[in-house]
Amino acid sequence: MPAPFALAGALLLQVAAPADADFHDTPHWIRLPTVAEVTAAYPPVARSRAVRGDAVLACTLDADGWLRGCRVAAEAPAEMGFGQAALSLAGAFRMSPLTASGASVEGRPIEAPIHFAPGRRR
Repeated sequence: MPAPFALAGALLLQVAAPADADFHDTPHWIRLPTVAEVTAAYPPVARSRAVRGDAVLACTLDADGWLRGCRVAAEAPAEMGFGQAALSLAGAFRMSPLTASGASVEGRPIEAPIHFAPGRRR
């Protein structure tokens, strides 16, 4: 029987703040996908071939800090399912609804790059 397949996934997230915004007044993450969620989202074809990949989601934050209207802005390698996998994780992300100064995050654009990397087989 094949050894279990481990997943090492890194989530690199960036909030696109308005040009005149204070860098220190950006919202912070209050929920990120768990390792189990990222593992479950890993594209089966890529997993079976031990292929690593990346996807970037372009979304907008709603008033409660959830990602809305996400689309795949980029994915590589193409046609391995990393973009769809990233989209399936969009509901697992949440930012604070307010910045440190009390400003709403509603309507702020966000880019969420997600890196999928297979772990070592044991």
